Amino acid sequence: MQFSEALFPQIFPPVEEGEDPTVMTGDFATDTQPRPGRNAFGQKPRWPREAPGGIDRATDGPAAHVLFEPSRLHEATCKGFIEEVTWLLDSAPDEQRCTVDDLDPGGRSPLHFAAGYGHLDIVKLLTERKCKLEVRDMWMKAPVDWAIQTEQHEIIELLRIEAVKQKIIGGKGEVAPLKTKCEFATGKTFEEIDEFMCNWENKVWDKHERACMEERENRAP
Repeated sequence: MQFSEALFPQIFPPVEEGEDPTVMTGDFATDTQPRPGRNAFGQKPRWPREAPGGIDRATDGPAAHVLFEPSRLHEATCKGFIEEVTWLLDSAPDEQRCTVDDLDPGGRSPLHFAAGYGHLDIVKLLTERKCKLEVRDMWMKAPVDWAIQTEQHEIIELLRIEAVKQKIIGGKGEVAPLKTKCEFATGKTFEEIDEFMCNWENKVWDKHERACMEERENRAP
């Protein structure tokens, strides 16, 4: 997605004379204002959709706006900057150091973004550091729900294996032993709800057909 400098001048810093606007210089510790879409190593995000000034967006185009101001860790995780994520977790100064389970204002952990945006290498990095697997955001979604939404099948399997290693129990659906949002909220799996809805629909149609038959019989001479 491309954003116009005329529409969003605040996210396009001025380019110094002779400077290549596509190249970043500096390091993580000193470069606090990387150019839009790039980190201090000049890396482009591996996920093309982002709102001006942040990783959340309510819509696309000129009407896009940031829902939550992202932390540096969450933005780096979302965009697939594994070197920056590693630095923030292991080597950053104390005032910038992050933990593997830091939450953003929406209650989302780095694993939410890594799983949902398909960054398998960062998911492995976070799970190796024993991050929490069933953190629920403000919409009751766990990282595995994000992975399901974007069909990240390899990440889903990795999370399930890690859940077994961490001796997590409780889930009984397609991502067991983890629980989807549906199972967490209702106590039922997607399959159980589908079966319930099919049975309910069949009962409604049966009742409708009986009512129609009775009406036809009553109208008969």
